[in-house]
Amino acid sequence: MAIGAFTANNAWLDIVSMLVFGLLGMLCTVWRWPIPPLLLGMVLGSTAERNYFLSLSLFGNAWVNRPIVIVLMIISVAGLLTPFVSAYLDKRKANKAAIQKGANVVA
Repeated sequence: MAIGAFTANNAWLDIVSMLVFGLLGMLCTVWRWPIPPLLLGMVLGSTAERNYFLSLSLFGNAWVNRPIVIVLMIISVAGLLTPFVSAYLDKRKANKAAIQKGANVVA
């Protein structure tokens, strides 16, 4: 694979980027991170950024006050906070069960 990465542009930076992304993929597998959202972010990130600056130049900050933007931001924030809230509630439930059994409380 390294030979193919090098021969595309005859640049060592291609091999370094291949190794970095290979390491990132390995870490995603080890830490059980889902890879499809990462790929979607990499593919769609530049398009989203370009359209963000386009809407900012056309409408200024007024586009943020539109109802669809507010709904999408609420959905995004809820999606980001859901794992943390779920972990907190699970920990609280485990502590409550431990207190009822008379065991030590997990900090």
